[in-house]
Amino acid sequence: MCATKFFAGELSAPPAMAPPPNTRPPVSTPEEMLMRIEARLRRVVIKACENSMPASSVIDHVESFLVKAHRGKKTPSTDEWWKDILVEPPSVTHRKRDDTYITRFLFDGESSNGGFHRLLLHGLCQFHGLKASSSSMQITVNGQPAQARLLLATGTVSEDLKKVKMANYITMRKEQREEGSSAKSVSKKLEEVTS
Repeated sequence: MCATKFFAGELSAPPAMAPPPNTRPPVSTPEEMLMRIEARLRRVVIKACENSMPASSVIDHVESFLVKAHRGKKTPSTDEWWKDILVEPPSVTHRKRDDTYITRFLFDGESSNGGFHRLLLHGLCQFHGLKASSSSMQITVNGQPAQARLLLATGTVSEDLKKVKMANYITMRKEQREEGSSAKSVSKKLEEVTS
């Protein structure tokens, strides 16, 4: 019941927001990046990456876009792909006064997958040290009023760990765990792959 209300955006509690990126301690490993995701959300993200190829695919695509956008790189427009998860393609703005990037993701408030994709995006933002905030809003689609959920991702992605991909790291971590390796060895292996 609570999950259904969450995904429908009906909970009366204020939206959970990650602490601002500048209040977080710097990270130096993919494991530290993973550990900065709020614990309950981290469990959901890990399960999604380990058990769902469609969820991993969404994470990979959004992460590639997000990392480029929040490092000031041009992001090729693939409007067709975004239609499956968003009302419109994401928009990126740059706030010059503090060199901060802001990406606006607009999810369909009536979509059965919209809440789940938004949840994954919150985890992805925390993984990369970005601030994420969600809110509900009314929009007009084809002349008709509709409910939407807005997620704003704010901040800049660290240059040091920009090549670390969340779904890849979680998958490698699972494989290494099954083989009996430690998280440190997974981080080291991932560093070798991304160098």
